[in-house]
Amino acid sequence: MISISNMNRNIVKIFINVAILFLLFNSHLGFGQVNVLGRPGHVMTPSADWTDENNFGLNVSYLPENHAINFFMGDYFREIIYGFRLGFTDFLELNFNITYLPDRDRIGIGDRHADVRLRILKENEKFPALVLILTPPGSAANFLSHNALVATKHFDVGIGDFSFTLGYSLPYMFEVSRGIGSNLLGDRSLALVSKKDLNIRYLNGLFSAFVWTPYSWLGIMGEYDGSALNGGLFLKYKELAVIQLNAYSFREIGGSFGLSFPLNFDMKELRKYEKR
Repeated sequence: MISISNMNRNIVKIFINVAILFLLFNSHLGFGQVNVLGRPGHVMTPSADWTDENNFGLNVSYLPENHAINFFMGDYFREIIYGFRLGFTDFLELNFNITYLPDRDRIGIGDRHADVRLRILKENEKFPALVLILTPPGSAANFLSHNALVATKHFDVGIGDFSFTLGYSLPYMFEVSRGIGSNLLGDRSLALVSKKDLNIRYLNGLFSAFVWTPYSWLGIMGEYDGSALNGGLFLKYKELAVIQLNAYSFREIGGSFGLSFPLNFDMKELRKYEKR
């Protein structure tokens, strides 16, 4: 049996309370599938899809040990990744992750990660959507770090929708090193380092993916994440929630569950709720 720490319980409570709050005030929700970090995407890889409304997203994913992202204390462990997504404008989105390691319960949580998605180009008939993902340097644990350029194009295939994604993630990252100084933080320097040398295996180099959505509530996806081939199936419920079943390297099973809520509250709906 997996022992769940108080920290993990608190994170789950936050998910539940925030979800209930948004459900009370929102009846028009828009949502698509996401990757294990809670970003618009596939299994491991991101896409350039972008919702029309600024939204707040919640996501939780399970990854088996052999496909875990965090190289913690010199080893990989099964991990649960919580994702929070906040859309500020129609071109800027902030993402945050907390990783919980159930096999290392005594230490609480693992990697804390933040990144920014920038919408460079909106998809049209001729050109794909284009998104830039940037991870600010300075994270204490940077195994989720990725700086990538992603393009996604949708096609009408007669039976539902088909999309294809192509992207490139730099195999290098900026690392902040702290020197010995007289102040509390010490002297800091910025260096470009190889992700491979740091055992960072998430999104290095070229990646690609496809999604076929034959029905509004069902989708099938496949991807190459730069090192392995993965597949998945997702089910959507009334544009409110999505459940994904992921097949890592088509050998091990994991999954994700996500919710997404528009941030532009309808004041008429708020007044209706107050009268109840």
